[in-house]
Amino acid sequence: MLQLQAGYSIIGNVVAFSATNTLQLGGASNASFDVSQIGTQYLGFGVFQKTGTSTWTLTGTTSTVTSWAINAGTLAVSSDSNLGNSSGSLSFHGGTLQFLSGFTTSRAVTLNAGGGTFDTNGNNATLGGTISGSGGLTKIGAGTLTLSGSNSYSGGTTLNAGTLAVGSNSALGTGALTFASGTTLQAAANGLSLANAMTLNGTSTVDTQTNALTLLGTLSGSGGLTKIGAGTLTLSGSNSYSGGTTLSAGTLAVGSNSALGTGDLTLRMEPRCRPPPTGSRSPTR
Repeated sequence: MLQLQAGYSIIGNVVAFSATNTLQLGGASNASFDVSQIGTQYLGFGVFQKTGTSTWTLTGTTSTVTSWAINAGTLAVSSDSNLGNSSGSLSFHGGTLQFLSGFTTSRAVTLNAGGGTFDTNGNNATLGGTISGSGGLTKIGAGTLTLSGSNSYSGGTTLNAGTLAVGSNSALGTGALTFASGTTLQAAANGLSLANAMTLNGTSTVDTQTNALTLLGTLSGSGGLTKIGAGTLTLSGSNSYSGGTTLSAGTLAVGSNSALGTGDLTLRMEPRCRPPPTGSRSPTR
């Protein structure tokens, strides 16, 4: 294993013995690495890791397959090509991928024990590949992270800042979604149904945009739900959240007696509150 730390200086080529050898970016101080050196100065390495508490910024491009394992600290990128050939994947074991600009990546992502954090850093970014593994996904930073793949990760999703947009029914994997106060779940496609349980904290917002979105899972927690966007949000679960519901735009459809939790319903901006489908019981309010 070759570990580079801030301040490193290497003259000449470094040739790995085999593709099982690791090139590691580590240490506690921040630094940058030009990936165009992979395949030209750093030869034969097959394992690429980010370790340590530091932030390493990748610059340049390479056609080499560099499937980065982000195990600790932060790996910062401004384009998908910083991460190597597009056939490469990403894996996480507690580290963070930071977006220095907005872009889309279709790489497969594996969330291992410790999970993975995605920092949109004020940008709008999309993960279009499949996200799998036993770990959880944490979204931090202002801006929007869109998950559009058919995902199966089971460790749950934590929305700590900004907006998390979903583009498929399985975008959030199989675990629960936890909102931090002031965050937004957004429908990025029409006709989606999410089966995930959700925990609301503080003020949690669901933005349908112009789409129809159905939340099938149970909504719990001490927080409230605010619905924005011109489309229709349908709440179908047996919900227990206690912070109340605010309908600020569009249509809110209820499909169970406890769809609106235990708090009050507040109507704003002259929205329409649609009754439940024929044959279902009306909620008590």
